[in-house]
Amino acid sequence: MKLLFIGMCDFSNAIGPLISLWLIGTTGVVSQKAPTPIFILLYGGVAISLGLCILGYRVIKTIGEDLTKITPSR
Repeated sequence: MKLLFIGMCDFSNAIGPLISLWLIGTTGVVSQKAPTPIFILLYGGVAISLGLCILGYRVIKTIGEDLTKITPSR
């Protein structure tokens, strides 16, 4: 369950600036409450999914091998 919440937080951090730029570009006004366009949420979900499918293995490899060097214990 914790991973789901972490993923939702990552998604909102990634797509939030895009939504605000789109709203400012279309309305010309900065507002604190505005409806979130569904197509931008779908775009963000597809973009994150494709990024994981294409480059996810490299991220896991970097974290698992290059970032932390594991040596056998004696």
